[in-house]
Amino acid sequence: MAAHSFMSPEDAKSARRLLVWAKKYLMREHESINRPYPPQTVCPFVEASVRANSLYMVFHHDFDGRCPAAIANQVLEYIGPFKQAPPLAPNQQTLKALLIVFPKIEEEFLDALDVCHEMIKSKIVASGLMVGQFHSKCEERGIHNPAWNAISRSPLPLVAMRHMVIHDIMFLESDEGWFRAYDANFGARFAEPGKCLTAYQKHLLACYERAKAKHAGR
Repeated sequence: MAAHSFMSPEDAKSARRLLVWAKKYLMREHESINRPYPPQTVCPFVEASVRANSLYMVFHHDFDGRCPAAIANQVLEYIGPFKQAPPLAPNQQTLKALLIVFPKIEEEFLDALDVCHEMIKSKIVASGLMVGQFHSKCEERGIHNPAWNAISRSPLPLVAMRHMVIHDIMFLESDEGWFRAYDANFGARFAEPGKCLTAYQKHLLACYERAKAKHAGR
């Protein structure tokens, strides 16, 4: 990330704005989450990232949203640098997250981030990471509450990157390539679910077995 580490006063102001959003929205419980296990925070990963000083941000002002492919290419450039950013210990990888912020995307082109997400998800997942788009008009729906279409609203347009975790089977079961990448990372945990899954993870077994049966033999 060193090649894109310059920060202007305007970026510093935007970073403070996003940190406030993270603390007052992403780290707070929300009545619409409907997660079948605690906590009911919008994003259960952000608080740990903030506490570990590992919620990273980079800013790109040279995109207006007219070319989703250009945004996609920029995001993909961060796969390597993100993996190389601290912390590096295997048991601490999930503590870090990266917000790739595009402050100059014009309002009428905000859906470019939705298109970008579709373009890059397979490559991101294949690398063992997860990615999500956030902007003021995003209509991404809650995984546990599909009626709620405002979970990914943010004050500035951005793409978030983090490491894959065991609960991501819920986001990855529908596509064979996504499931294969997930299975390579976590499949062994489901071989003896009584021994390898915690109480908060056992509900994932049905989702995993459904995905495995769907993609078996393909």
